[in-house]
Amino acid sequence: ALATWDAARRDRNATYMQETRTVSSAPGQGAPRARAEADIEGGGYEGVALALMTAIASDQPATLILNVRNGTGSGGLAIPGLPEDAVVEVPCRVTGLGPEPLPVSPLRGRSLGLVQQVKAVDELVIAAVRERSQRRAIEALALHPLVDSVTVARQLWAGYRARIPSLDTTFRSTPPDNDR
Repeated sequence: ALATWDAARRDRNATYMQETRTVSSAPGQGAPRARAEADIEGGGYEGVALALMTAIASDQPATLILNVRNGTGSGGLAIPGLPEDAVVEVPCRVTGLGPEPLPVSPLRGRSLGLVQQVKAVDELVIAAVRERSQRRAIEALALHPLVDSVTVARQLWAGYRARIPSLDTTFRSTPPDNDR
């Protein structure tokens, strides 16, 4: 069982985000480059999870990049410009008390705007699911920075519905507003 698990883990780690590792400088173009052996052996999220558990259980400080609440508990924001309850991925010092975000350089200009836009998409996705609303789902797609129009968002939604029929039972079939 261990050998089977290890082979599956190595295969997953070897192919993780393979589409972004190409000989060409354009992602998805050209022959894929192999992932570095150290990255394959280093593991993935399981290594981070084990390091987190070890730091908390043994109270041996570790520095890890983790997803945490933007509001740090000590009153500050890990990433100014985002809501206190946003989940952010930042370096943290982990002790027996848990993770505490470390200061990072503030995001500025386009970088901050992009992160705020993606967080707004996240909020719309959550609203779409809570409300079971196709209209909100299409809004979320349309707001995403990789989608250039409401028309494309509607086309994406139609494609997802064709490939994933259960969306029709998950989301009410209210027609999307044409003015959005």
